[in-house]
Amino acid sequence: MLSALTIDNQAGSPVALMNTAGREVVEVKGLQGSSPVRRSVRPRPTGHGTIDETRYTDEQLIEIVGDVFGGTPEAAYAELRAITSPLVATLDGQPAMLKWTEGASGLQLQRLVKLASGISPTLKEAQALLRYQAILAASDPRAYRQTETTVVGAAATTSASMVNRVLNPSFEINTTGWSTSGTHLSGAATLTRAHDSELPGGLTAPSGQYVGSFTHTTSPAGQGIVTSTITLAAGTYRADVWVAGPLGYQVQLAAGPSGSPIVAAHTFDQFPEFRRLSVAFTLGSSSIVSLAVRSALTGSTGPVYVDAAKITPSAPADAPYFDGDSPGCRWQGTVHNSLSSTGDAAGGLVNVTNAGERETPAILRIGGAATWGVFNPAVFSPDGCIVSLRGQLSSEAATGWIEIDVRTRTVDLVRPGQRISLRHMIDSANSRWTDLPTGTTQLRLASAHSSQNPRLTVIHRDAY
Repeated sequence: MLSALTIDNQAGSPVALMNTAGREVVEVKGLQGSSPVRRSVRPRPTGHGTIDETRYTDEQLIEIVGDVFGGTPEAAYAELRAITSPLVATLDGQPAMLKWTEGASGLQLQRLVKLASGISPTLKEAQALLRYQAILAASDPRAYRQTETTVVGAAATTSASMVNRVLNPSFEINTTGWSTSGTHLSGAATLTRAHDSELPGGLTAPSGQYVGSFTHTTSPAGQGIVTSTITLAAGTYRADVWVAGPLGYQVQLAAGPSGSPIVAAHTFDQFPEFRRLSVAFTLGSSSIVSLAVRSALTGSTGPVYVDAAKITPSAPADAPYFDGDSPGCRWQGTVHNSLSSTGDAAGGLVNVTNAGERETPAILRIGGAATWGVFNPAVFSPDGCIVSLRGQLSSEAATGWIEIDVRTRTVDLVRPGQRISLRHMIDSANSRWTDLPTGTTQLRLASAHSSQNPRLTVIHRDAY
């Protein structure tokens, strides 16, 4: 049973529907449990993976049957008007907050609702009692805890960013930095670019919308494309690249110094598919290296598609690809023709617990001593990037914070007495706008640069 049930009026004040001298609830349907939830499943492929744009499409209907009474019919009608006034106001205004407390558990929950039916009470003259029925509609099928949870994360730092040494790793603008002759190659292939729309069998670029593409003659083996030379200090490095080719084609990744590259090979047994090739190599002293993608055997001519190349200091074989367009990363010079680096490699973590039974949207705040020091910020969950922003705020943001509302998909700069939209900074291709799952989730704030060690604050309500 319920121990309290209220509806907020337009001023935000609660109006009791039960447990007063003249009001009682007889029956309520739809508060507990859930509607027959349907979702609009909309996965959208992008250059950095698939974004899930799935959204709820059903409303939750709540039916309330109650009695109002008084010493006279007029008094009963006055009680009814007090109840129906905030409900009727939702027809022309904003939704109202329906709040209730579960008697056994004491759990306090709420939903935003609008009136979805007329209210036609039946008057019992002898008892000065009116019985009414109201049907309310909640556009979100979830109920939320009335109290918010706020968690402040650790400061993010930029002391140890990772650098991709391939200058033009994804062919988004041109083929600059790649050649068909040089270290690790034999013969001379033909190099072009291909857009997603030109790729066979529904292939899409692993990064961005373009890939490199090369063809060659049937012999000799070893024809392909190679990066410009890269000077690296002594140490261990990881090189990887994504490739696709015809069925039966044997392709190689060759990376390292001239004359002694480390090679990874693959024979395409599915078409179409992009396959990641990865090798690790160690340099005893400063050396000049290259990364090449080449044919392993004679007899085939391609085409071979190449994308998302990377050379970084020692990293796991499954470390994700990044360039300056990736969330929280930046180009150190010319876009798509310079080194690119990850964002904050330390700190920026916050553990958030959704103690409810369903996923819940959160409000994410990015701030610190000076928000304007944050460049290309992004917030990650274990499932990927929740939201990515591109750009840097001016010094006017020094007294404010960036506020990201996952439910409404809005981003604002909030300052004392002022809210400014930052919609132009949203990196739509990489923002997934995902809700917090049940249980505890670790979120991470990253930015391509920040001298102010920003923190991530997460505000949410448990969902049921």
